[in-house]
Amino acid sequence: MYIQKTLLLLTGLIFIISFNLSAQRLQDSLLNYFTLLQNTPQEKLYLHLDKPFYGAGDTIWFKAYLQNAVSYKSDAKSNYFILELINREDSIMERRKVRRDSLGLRGSIPLPPDIQQGEYYIRGYSN
Repeated sequence: MYIQKTLLLLTGLIFIISFNLSAQRLQDSLLNYFTLLQNTPQEKLYLHLDKPFYGAGDTIWFKAYLQNAVSYKSDAKSNYFILELINREDSIMERRKVRRDSLGLRGSIPLPPDIQQGEYYIRGYSN
């Protein structure tokens, strides 16, 4: 009951505050937001690996999909993305700059035969 009353109160406050903003100011802020989105497009990177676990000396094969974060279409502006292999201490073990080609974003990372046993993760990002 307390949560419902609090949510009702917050909703009422938001409603009152929104009416206190002038229509022109609200329109300008919305226009600025969408202009910013258009000038600095946001991208999402989806990364697919060939298997869930790897051993020393294996090769990590990957395929990536870079999409527009707003429309989720494959019209992202970047032609490159960065892929990093990181250990538990947040040290970057391997960094690759992957370029888009006619087949998309794909590549591999060979693991050294003397790599320490442990948990690693892969981070990918674009500009």
